[in-house]
Amino acid sequence: MVSNKKRPPNNVRTQHLKKSLERAIAAPKSETVSSISYTETTSDNTLVGLCAAMRRVEKQIGIAAACGASVLITGETGTGKDTVARAIHRHSHQGDKPLTVIDCTAVPEDYESFESLSPGALGTVILDEIGDLNARTQAMLVRALKEGVPGTTAPRVVATTQHDLISMVKEKCFREDLFYRLNVLPISLPPLRERGSDILSLAELFLSQARPESAKRISSSAAKVLLDYDWPGNVRELQNLMYHLTFSVRAASIEPADLSMIIREDAVKSEDSLDGMDYYTAMATLEKRLLERALEQSNGSKSEAARLLGVNRQLLYSKLKAHGLMT
Repeated sequence: MVSNKKRPPNNVRTQHLKKSLERAIAAPKSETVSSISYTETTSDNTLVGLCAAMRRVEKQIGIAAACGASVLITGETGTGKDTVARAIHRHSHQGDKPLTVIDCTAVPEDYESFESLSPGALGTVILDEIGDLNARTQAMLVRALKEGVPGTTAPRVVATTQHDLISMVKEKCFREDLFYRLNVLPISLPPLRERGSDILSLAELFLSQARPESAKRISSSAAKVLLDYDWPGNVRELQNLMYHLTFSVRAASIEPADLSMIIREDAVKSEDSLDGMDYYTAMATLEKRLLERALEQSNGSKSEAARLLGVNRQLLYSKLKAHGLMT
């Protein structure tokens, strides 16, 4: 969370999360990458978080890594689909085998584009943004997948997409048989705006990574702006912003004025600004805003609000009552 003292940001929670993930899945092995197209980071920053949705993703990664079934990873752009796909490969029994990434937004319309799926091939094939394949290349991919003989060696297939493939199937824009071949183990990544206080944990982590020897702090009023923002670019947008602020802000602390690219006028002029509050009052105000936001996103459902915040319902009820939000 936000701190008024200079300290390593959430190192304890981050290390605990990583250790939990390592215990849940097989020990990582060396990774050999044979990439047709590779544009995203391979770090596990996207996996840092304590909300219920991210804990569920961690468990699903463990399940996927332990078997060889096809995986379909869905989520908005910037949520970390590529990171999760690579984590599945790295922690699987084929983690020391080749990793091939096929960029489906620009794949050539020829059968050789999918030769990495040939029977006898090893490792993992990531079909990045599978929803962007046209009808011709979808047919080629189905043919390539059909050539795999049950019981023989075949590469692991992990597909990612930001599109709603179910709707695309209904609209005849995506082959139904291809969807069911890929959607054996589905993993859905939550958008950053639904990850609550993970936003601040990630922001502090990125600041620390950008300049480990002198990471900038986030003031309580700036933290409020970060929590109020919708983050259309998700984790990638947050990471880029924190790296930008590291080198563009000269002061030791990031303030709302430094967030002009995302700030909204009502966030600055709001009567419940955290400026001038002591630590405990500011944290109570932030907690109330998180509760209100969770209730708004869940349309008043307390069970769903508890899920979004990553807490049990008993704790949620207690907090709602304390802040006068229980109805």
